[in-house]
Amino acid sequence: MKTVAEVAREFRVSPQTIYRKLNPVKQGLTMKKGGITYITDDGMTYLKDNGLTEFNNVKPLEQTENEIVLVLLEQNKVLHEALEKERAHSREIAERLAQITENQQKLLGIEQVKTVSPTLIGEREEKNRGFFGIFRRNKGG
Repeated sequence: MKTVAEVAREFRVSPQTIYRKLNPVKQGLTMKKGGITYITDDGMTYLKDNGLTEFNNVKPLEQTENEIVLVLLEQNKVLHEALEKERAHSREIAERLAQITENQQKLLGIEQVKTVSPTLIGEREEKNRGFFGIFRRNKGG
């Protein structure tokens, strides 16, 4: 005879599922000793015949959990490495963007100097002409 918890582990279900399956036909399928419910051989046969399958050939739950933990740790390591690569790539892109922005600001400054310079040069020439200089013809045209 096995306890409800042991049978639940074998069938990979909760103890509540075992109780629900046995509840309608409980007579003779379970036995209670010292507050612990045991399932008889007839109870085991009833459970197998009514849709529950044993997982005796499956590894114990503790071993399976350890394997899952190891797989998850390995996945975590791989994801962490990928994240580090992405962070490095993001830093590289940010540095390039800062450099492009700096170059763009320099070019904008040069363009502003080119735009402002001819007007300043023109104003200086007019100032150098004096009063009678405005009546003179331009040398180029």
